[in-house]
Amino acid sequence: MTAGALLDTCEVGAHAHVDIYKKNDDVDAWVRIGGGRVQYENVNGSCVGNEKGWGGGGQLNEPSWDWRPSPDELGSGTYRAVVRATRASGAPAKAFFRILNL
Repeated sequence: MTAGALLDTCEVGAHAHVDIYKKNDDVDAWVRIGGGRVQYENVNGSCVGNEKGWGGGGQLNEPSWDWRPSPDELGSGTYRAVVRATRASGAPAKAFFRILNL
């Protein structure tokens, strides 16, 4: 899966916050199973999106250890992704979420 800000051109400083949930039918609730943040950064003169996971104390980690759900959390079921994207200026941006390798 991949997610991020849907921008006409890459903007250093833009970012997208991603939360991935799986429905727990036993208790009729959504359980967060992954997520993190995509930050658009200047890497060697190029604007690239870097995935970062949330670590202890609310700090962003690299590599993105909790970005993608573990194999135990995947399988049949109902999933939901919430993506909030922000432009470098701080204005809201369109967001995208894509599931790969189906």
